[in-house]
Amino acid sequence: MKYQPRQYATALRAALEGKDEGIRHAIIKRFLLLLRKNKDGGKLRTILHELMRQDLDMQGLHTLHIESAAPLPAPIRREIKEMFDERILLRESVKEELLGGMTILLDEEIFIDASARRGLTHLFQ
Repeated sequence: MKYQPRQYATALRAALEGKDEGIRHAIIKRFLLLLRKNKDGGKLRTILHELMRQDLDMQGLHTLHIESAAPLPAPIRREIKEMFDERILLRESVKEELLGGMTILLDEEIFIDASARRGLTHLFQ
């Protein structure tokens, strides 16, 4: 039976919870062996990413990823942070293929797509 990365992450979190360092090390080692046995080693990066998302959820934090065609000026960055409160982890990346504008992803889901590329795509459809 194949497991999804979220299932692996949830199971690993439950297994590690409340354990001391030595036992945690052994659990992680067995977990990696299980991934190898199930031929799911390629999912490790996604599993770790899911663990991080679960940690943020438990702390009441959100990720805000801003993709823009050019680096954001400091005043705009500050204004965006104020809009989304202090309980965010802000990541920025420059993607020239957007042509202009920006895309904002909240918890990895598109929240706002105000890119020139999207506008052009809709124009020619």
